[in-house]
Amino acid sequence: MSDGLVFIDREGRLRHFNRRFLDLFNTPFDAIASGLTIDAFLDIIAACRGWTAEKRALVGGAMKQWVERDDDFDRECEMEDGRTYQMQCRSIPRQGIVLTFNDVSAERRALHNLTHLAYHDPLTGLRNRRALREEKEARIGLGKPFSLLLIDLDDFKRINDAYGHAVGDTLLIHVAAELTSLLPDDSFVARMGGDEIAIIATQLGEAATALADTIVIRLSAPVIIDERRLLPGCSIGIAGFANDLTPDELMKRADMALYEAKRRGRRRAQPYVSGLAERLAERQHITDDLYEAVQNGGFSLAFQPVVALSSGITTGYEALIRWNHPTRGWISPDTFIPIAEDCGLIEEIGRWVIMEACRQLAGWSPHLHVAINVSAGQLKSDALLHHLTQAILVYGVAAERVEVEITETALIDDATRTAAMLARIRRTGIKVALDDFGTGQSSLAHLRDFQFDRIKIDRSFVIEAGSDPRCMAVLRATVAIGQELGVLTHAEGVETREQLELLRAIGCDAVQGYLVGRPIVPFTDAVQTLVPVAPAAISNPIGGEPAAVARIAA
Repeated sequence: MSDGLVFIDREGRLRHFNRRFLDLFNTPFDAIASGLTIDAFLDIIAACRGWTAEKRALVGGAMKQWVERDDDFDRECEMEDGRTYQMQCRSIPRQGIVLTFNDVSAERRALHNLTHLAYHDPLTGLRNRRALREEKEARIGLGKPFSLLLIDLDDFKRINDAYGHAVGDTLLIHVAAELTSLLPDDSFVARMGGDEIAIIATQLGEAATALADTIVIRLSAPVIIDERRLLPGCSIGIAGFANDLTPDELMKRADMALYEAKRRGRRRAQPYVSGLAERLAERQHITDDLYEAVQNGGFSLAFQPVVALSSGITTGYEALIRWNHPTRGWISPDTFIPIAEDCGLIEEIGRWVIMEACRQLAGWSPHLHVAINVSAGQLKSDALLHHLTQAILVYGVAAERVEVEITETALIDDATRTAAMLARIRRTGIKVALDDFGTGQSSLAHLRDFQFDRIKIDRSFVIEAGSDPRCMAVLRATVAIGQELGVLTHAEGVETREQLELLRAIGCDAVQGYLVGRPIVPFTDAVQTLVPVAPAAISNPIGGEPAAVARIAA
């Protein structure tokens, strides 16, 4: 037989056994014999197996009851060496009981492994999406309060693309280990897939937010993987369970909070707040309408003049995209441009702006240039240079009459690639301006590492320079740096004569703002002819010598 077998008669004596039973219980062949009492038989087995006195007494009492009751049953026995035996007890009327033992350890290990794989992530060892769902349902069923934290690693795709999936996998394993060591024992951690990790925590409200903040700090520490120093980070959305929420609704709230955390700049934790769902729904409506606007030409350009301080002449215009929604009216670029970047429409919108700006530039006086804003998303694509050169060739404008404006924030992400792109753009003759200088991720290293033709000083310094000595110092220093580098300096947001005179006094090259011209929209084909106008005709905004001020007039 493949099973071990013993037969105990009605008087409680061993009558039959086989060699397989002896092998299963590590008992020598001559150690037991027919006729032994249950106690004598079990004393020998206990000695061979190394049972404790407590276990010996427990087994002996159970076996005597089996003989007396004549019950049939099956059960699994966990042995002290880790093996699992399946035991069957079958009664023989008026004769005794037969016990059979089958070693099912391999099958149970295989089943355990399958169960483990069904509920665990094979890479990190964390629980998986299925286990998370069942855990949420179980806790909701109990009605006990808890918080759901949804974690997304920032820039994980970039790390994967730059260094390979092996490095990305190692980073995920590192994150899993950090979370396991950081979180309380009553927390439940699961990898949902990719770089998304969910945590069920007993902390609520501010305590849950404090826990999430701690995780953000912990996962932002530098990591060395394959001799590469990585700077990971994460964003976290937090949703607390309420009695009227389903598991799917709870996940949806956490997901919305995570999206809000990313929208606010990443590397932060964001609890779900009332009204967030409505704001995201509104954002989705705008996204849907953006697709419609891209397909049906729903955008227009406004042009704001740029004036040279030395001559008072309008030297160019900045192209500003406008969206007049058929039902919502004018929607600010600050609202729809970030949405366009998120949903992948920024490249198509940027292409339209470039083509339309150059189309209109073709009808202007040759001394005018057009400045076109370029987003961080466009800089990441090789299509940007193609769009610029295509527009120049199609409309026959000189490359030096086109200027692209980029913000400092756009320089941070993959600076090497950005520098290469800007160098390729400048080699075509197109000029490059640094927009909103002095805000965001400001660094003088940008002026050293990147070549610019113009530095546009943020309007906040212009507005406060007259009353804030610190702003004035920054303004003077920026103009001086531009002069040393041979780069034009350009002040934005000029709204008063005092601001204009101050800028001219410190040597700034150009200005832009409501004092010298508001954005013109619509800017039709009829608005083309350069007409010299006496400075007095526009209240002499430039001052000084009565130089001609050029403006585009219908």
